[in-house]
Parts: sequence; C-alpha cells; structure tokens
Amino acid sequence: VLSAAIFTASTNDTMGRVLGTLSATDADVTFRNFSFSIIRGNCSYFSVGSSTGDVILSQSLRNLTRHTVCALTGQVRNGEDTASQSQPAVILILIEALDPNPNAPRFPESIYNVSTPESTSVNTTIVQVSATDPDSGENGEIRYSLLQNSSDTHFEVDPVSGAVELVQQLDFEAGYVVISLVIVAQDQAQPVFWRKSTETQVIVHVTNVNDNRPELSLVRFLDLLATTPANVTITTANASDADFPDGGGLEFSLLPVGQYSLTLMPAVFAIDSENGEIRTLVDLSAYESRNISLIVFVNETDYPHRFDFKYLDIVIQPLAVASSSIISTSSLTSASATTILAPKELGSARMTSDVSGTACVGSGGARMVVADADVRELVEIIEDDATASGWMTMSRYLKSKRCG
Repeated sequence: VLSAAIFTASTNDTMGRVLGTLSATDADVTFRNFSFSIIRGNCSYFSVGSSTGDVILSQSLRNLTRHTVCALTGQVRNGEDTASQSQPAVILILIEALDPNPNAPRFPESIYNVSTPESTSVNTTIVQVSATDPDSGENGEIRYSLLQNSSDTHFEVDPVSGAVELVQQLDFEAGYVVISLVIVAQDQAQPVFWRKSTETQVIVHVTNVNDNRPELSLVRFLDLLATTPANVTITTANASDADFPDGGGLEFSLLPVGQYSLTLMPAVFAIDSENGEIRTLVDLSAYESRNISLIVFVNETDYPHRFDFKYLDIVIQPLAVASSSIISTSSLTSASATTILAPKELGSARMTSDVSGTACVGSGGARMVVADADVRELVEIIEDDATASGWMTMSRYLKSKRCG
C-alpha cells in the first residue's frame, strides 16, 4: 500500500533537492523490495527514486511566478511481482513561488545636486552615482542608464561605473540653467522578468560664465549747433551683453581722439557710465566750426573685462548758420534725429576750392554744415560708411558740386 503524501517546494529550490520520501507497506510478505514510480500528473518538475521513494526536484521552478499545486499519482510494487502492484496513491506537491531576486538596487541619495559652469569641457564627468544590491550573482550585478524619456541630450551615463559625463557643450544663455536627469540602476537577474530597478534624480545647475563680448550701438556722426547749451543729452550709447541680460555689469566711458586732448574733452562732453547718455557739460559756442571725434567704450565690470567701442564724430555748426539749424535742442535726445546729411546751402566763404556752391541730398531733408578744413576727411568717412542711408549720395553730391 502506497501512502498518500504532501510535500512543499519553492521557486528558490535548486534542482536535485529531495522534498521527502514516499512510504509503502505490504503486510503479506516479510521481504520488501519496493519499487516506486509516478504514473501520471499535471506537472513534470519532479521525479521519484524507484528504490528509495525520494521525491526529487528534477527541473528548475524559477519560471513559476505564482503558487502552484502539482497533483501526482504514485504507485509501488514489491520486487518484480507485478501482482503485488499497489493501488495508486495521490502525491500532492505545493510549490510556493518565492522571489528569486528579493532585493532591488538602492542609491544612497534620492537626489544628487550638482553645479557645473557652462564652460565645462565635453567628456568631463560631473558626478558619479553608485547603487548597491545585496543579492548574489547576476541578481546583484548592476547596470546604469538614463531614463528613456529624459529629453536632454547633454549627458550620458556609463552603464558600468555610473559616471555621468557631459557629451554636448552647455550654454547658459541658451536657457540651459537647470537640467534634470533620471538615472536607472537595474540588476541583471535571469530571466529578464525577475530583474529589479530603482531610480535617482541628478539635478545639474549650470552656472554662468562671462564668455560673450558686449555689443555697442551708437550713431556714427552727430551734428550740433554752437548754440547748444550745457547739460543737454545729445545721444545715447546702447549696449547689450548675453552674459548680463538685465543690463548690469557694463560700464560706459569716453575717450577723445584727434586734435583735442584728454584734458579738454571732459570739460565739453561726458557719458553716464551706467546708462550711456552722452551730454554737454558746457555750451558749445566756444567750439563752433569744429569737428570733435570721440571713442565711446563699453566694458564689462567682471573678468575678463571684454569691451566694444564705436567712433562718434561731432560737428559743431557755426553760429552764422544757426538760423538754418537742422536739429533742435529738444530733438537731440533722440538717436533717430541725428542722421548726418548735406546742407542745402553753404556759404562760399566756408567751402574749400574743391567744394563750393550748393550740395544737396534728398534724404529726409536733413542738413549739416561742412567746414572747409573738414570736407575731404568727411567725404572719405562717408564713403567708408556707404551702407548708411544717404551717405554715398552725399559723397557723390559733394564731389560733383551739383544738385539732383
């Protein structure tokens, strides 16, 4: 007689494990040479030792993901006597689906905050993340990756070391100020569906570096009347710098060039170092019929102190032609009112032998006086700046001494 039996197993059991031993009795004989067998069942994971009755795990249970009951039918006979074959008996094996990979990788930090300047070189490691997994073998072997829905392309992570490297140049001014990355650590358990993973966040704070030159915008020529009083804003220098979008960090200054010395110019014109307004410090009557050339600078107050500059040529009209003024004092604060063109009428006493009579420009009706000592220089400047509206036309008129 074969006794019914119930055994237990788990998905963590290794092949060859003996779950238990079947029990049989035969009251008719004193010599017992039992032979055990499984004649049918609903699973093939187990076998029985024919002479011992041991129920043995013969196939891996790792692919089982839920609890399972194996119902087997066993039989025993005594020796070679088929007549002594027992009635079948039920053998139940309860298989518990245990997690063969019980632990997921763990990061010591849920968030890594990292700062790096926008000038950081490509291929630089900005941080190295590291996770641990107490499981053994493949279950404890970790690989790192960036979460696939991370849209940023500036960084990559080394799958083995967890080093986060810069692979694309940063640019603070382009809006890359804070970049958030999600790093995944996954063990290498087999089969794949037993693998476990965890995530950590790396927040990269990109710091600004002064790597852009300021750009200065300023009119090239300016025509003023000798009657212009002191403390009048004649024009404004505008500057921009991508490293200082709020307008701070820039400083304006003036430098006279040509025949006027450094000691003279501060007494005539000044520039506001913060907003770039250029104004008169005295009335201009003492400087009539003169050309004054300035260099306007804008420089950064922070290292490396990059700068830009523009030339500003100012023509002071003589008092004799003030009645034909072309720019009123009230309009001098507007940069758009300072376009330099030619006068409609020039007194012959103020013309050189090369240029006399009438010179005209039909561009907006604005006029300026050209003194005799400056005509040739002015014509050359006009030709150099031929892209500005009307200047090439004025040069042509001045040379041909006729009106179109």
